[in-house]
Amino acid sequence: MQTSELDFKLLYASMEALRESASFTYKQLKLPPDATKRLADFSRENSYVRSRSASEVESFVNSETAKILTSQFGRCVYEIHSIRKMIRAIDKKSGLDEARDESKSNAYRAFSKAFPSAKVNTFCDANEETSCREMYNYDDRIVEGGADVYVPVSWNKKIYQQGISVVQAGDGPRFILDSKERKIKRLNREYIRCWAVRAVKRKHKICTVENAIVMKYDAGGDVVLSIADNWGSAEKLIQRRIKEAALNVLEAL
Repeated sequence: MQTSELDFKLLYASMEALRESASFTYKQLKLPPDATKRLADFSRENSYVRSRSASEVESFVNSETAKILTSQFGRCVYEIHSIRKMIRAIDKKSGLDEARDESKSNAYRAFSKAFPSAKVNTFCDANEETSCREMYNYDDRIVEGGADVYVPVSWNKKIYQQGISVVQAGDGPRFILDSKERKIKRLNREYIRCWAVRAVKRKHKICTVENAIVMKYDAGGDVVLSIADNWGSAEKLIQRRIKEAALNVLEAL
């Protein structure tokens, strides 16, 4: 779970409500200190309460009430401890873990956007080669139309956040698997950035990986993208798309 997915304010409010409930129930239990400590220690790791704990309360209430009170106290303690463990785990999470999770989840979204009918699993492991492979089921059989996609840990930062995760080619969309930006002053002066990429193409439910060039025009208005298998074709395509975007703006006036 990513840090951004947690509502810490809500978690702390929940713990406070649980503490108040546990404190109120504790007063009703009227347990001696050693019995209270045993119950609290056990409840930190277990979501159920031992019958022994309930029996220690039965001297002043009936057995069913004793079970309800000890269960209420125990569940509050257990949930408080669970929330604390969750927060500590998130706090200890490294920047590398965050980058890996973001790359994996956003790569899944982008691949599904590029190829909505495909079945896909995304992986992000520094020890795995960046690739797009056939998907196999539990019987070691190929899943038709499936793909196991391995992206680099830096995928979210250098591809997704740059807005080039999915680029439309002349014959369909491409999912960008990996990239390396190339600085070309002549094009950069015209607000065009360039990348040498490895892109996934999908045709007849089969995915293949190809080397390509991606260009992105961004002068503060509409973003224009192009992809082709060589520099000349990529530049011609983006210049044509820039003109088309400009004409569309003029026609809308």
